[in-house]
Amino acid sequence: MVARVQDEHAYVAIDISDSDSDSDGDSDGEDETFAFYTFLMDSDHAIQVFATRAVTDPDTITYEQAMANIEEREQWRIAAQNEIAQLVENHTWEEVPLTSAQTKVLPVTWVFKRKRTADGTIKKYKGRLCVRGDLGTEEHNAGETDTHAPVAGLPTVRLFLVFCLSLSWFTYSIDFNSAFVQSKLAQPVWIHLPRGFMSKNTTRMCLKLKRSLYGLPVAPLLWFKTLFKAFGELGFIPCTHDPCLLLKKGILVVVYCDDCGIKFEKDKDNGTITLTQKGLIDKTLAAADMTDCNPNYIPASTNALGLAPDGTPMTETWNYRSIVGMLQYLAGNTRPDISYAVSQVARFSNAPKKSHATAIKSILRYLKRTAACGIIMKPTTGFEINCYYVDANFGGLFRADPDSEPTSARSRTGYIIQLNGCPLIWKSQLQTQITICTQDAEYQALTTAMRVVIPLRQQLAQVLSHVIAEPREPRTLIRATVFEDNNGALSIAVNQRITNRTRYYLIKWRWFWSHVGDTPEKVSVVKIATDQQIADYLTK
Repeated sequence: MVARVQDEHAYVAIDISDSDSDSDGDSDGEDETFAFYTFLMDSDHAIQVFATRAVTDPDTITYEQAMANIEEREQWRIAAQNEIAQLVENHTWEEVPLTSAQTKVLPVTWVFKRKRTADGTIKKYKGRLCVRGDLGTEEHNAGETDTHAPVAGLPTVRLFLVFCLSLSWFTYSIDFNSAFVQSKLAQPVWIHLPRGFMSKNTTRMCLKLKRSLYGLPVAPLLWFKTLFKAFGELGFIPCTHDPCLLLKKGILVVVYCDDCGIKFEKDKDNGTITLTQKGLIDKTLAAADMTDCNPNYIPASTNALGLAPDGTPMTETWNYRSIVGMLQYLAGNTRPDISYAVSQVARFSNAPKKSHATAIKSILRYLKRTAACGIIMKPTTGFEINCYYVDANFGGLFRADPDSEPTSARSRTGYIIQLNGCPLIWKSQLQTQITICTQDAEYQALTTAMRVVIPLRQQLAQVLSHVIAEPREPRTLIRATVFEDNNGALSIAVNQRITNRTRYYLIKWRWFWSHVGDTPEKVSVVKIATDQQIADYLTK
C-alpha cells in the first residue's frame, strides 16, 4: 500500500526483474525450459507419492478434491494451467534429466483455493504449486543460513491509514502476483514434475529451479531481499521499528500480506476508513455449523472461564483449534470487542471441554449479530498517542480455575492504544507474574502497555522526520498520554519511589521511569475515573 502527498504527481515504477540473467542463449524460439503442457483430467493417471496435511479451511482443497469436484473441476484445471504458464513465463525452472539432480529431488503439491472478496463472494479460483520444503534439508535453503523474513503487522497498517487520513494523503493499493518467483536462487533446487502434468520427453525428467517457489523455507526471505533492494534503489529507507514500513519524503509505503480478508471502505466526505471482516465471520460461522444460529448480545459471560478439569469433553465435531485461530484473527485485526472472550477460549485448545465449546458458541452468536461491524477510523488533528486505557483484573481467575492450579492466582491485563483517536493496538492477556494486590496488578498492566507506547512514539517520530518535507508545528508534534485509574499504580509511575513492599516487582517493572514526565518529549501518566475506563471490557 502506497501513500503520497496530494501535490505529488509522479508515480513510482519498480522493476524487480533481472532480464539479463534468465536468457542464457539456450532458447531458440520455443521455450525449452518447460516441455510439458498436457494436463491429465483423469486423476487415475497420477500417483500420489506423499500424504498432504489435513486442511480445515473449506475453501482450501487438495488435488484429489479439486479433480473430484465435477461442478468446479474445469475452473481448477484452468487455475492449474494458469499457474504453470505464469511460472514458465517467469523462467522459474528448466527441465532436466532426473539423474542430473545434485541434491534430493523434492516433491511438489498443489494447493487450490477459492479466493473470496471481503463479503464472502468467490472472485477467483487459484491454483498454487508449492514445494514440499518440509521434506528438504539445509542444502535446499539456497545458501541462506537464516530463513526469517519480516512481515508487517496490522498495527503498522493501521498506523499507515491513520497517518494518511490525518495528513489528507492519497492512498493506493498494489498487488504483487507470484511474488516469491521474482527472487533468484543462489543455488539450484531440484523438484519433481507437478502432479497432473506430463513431460513430452521420453526419459525421466525433473525440474531445476532457478527462481524461488512457494513452499521453500527460504522463499519469504529471498522475496523480502529482492523487493527491498528495489525500494532502496528508489531512495526508500526502512523504518527502524518495522522494516516493512518504507519511508521517503512525501511517500510512505507499507508492505503486508493480506490473508485476513479485511475490507477497507473509505468515506471521503466524512474522512473515515472502516475496517471489517464479514467474510471471515461468515466462514467461521459455517465452519462451526452455526450459520443459522440465534444471535447474542454479548460475546462472553461476566464470569471467568476456567479449566473445568472434571468437565465433560466437547462433543461438537468442528475443529476447536481452527475456530479459535479464526477468532484470533478477528480479535487482533478488526474486533477488539471480542478480545477478552477469545483470550479465554484460546487457553483450552489442547483439551477443550463442553463449557469451552459453549463459550465459543457464545462468541459466534455475538458475531452473528454484529457481522457488519468493525473499526471506524476518523482521526483528530495533531499526532497524539493515547493509551485509552490501562486496566487490570486482580486475581481474575480466582475460583474459576481450581485452587491447586497456579493460574488461579493470575491477574489479567487489558489496554487500548489510540493514535489520533483511532484504535491502533489493543490487548487482553493473563499476566506472567503473580501479584499480591490490586495496585501491583495495575502497575504490571501499566508497564506492559508502556512496552508498546514508547516504541510506537519513537516509530511515529521517525516516520514524521523522514516523510514530512516541512514539519508543521504543532500539527506534527507527538504527544503521548497513558490513562490510569489506580491511585497506587499512578503514584509509583509518577513519583518513582521504591519501598520495601514494592521492591519485589519494581526491580523488574520500573524500566520505563526515564520516559515519564510532563514535557512534550516524555510520556504523561494521568488519572482517569474508573467509570470512564474503556479497557475494563478487556479484563472482565
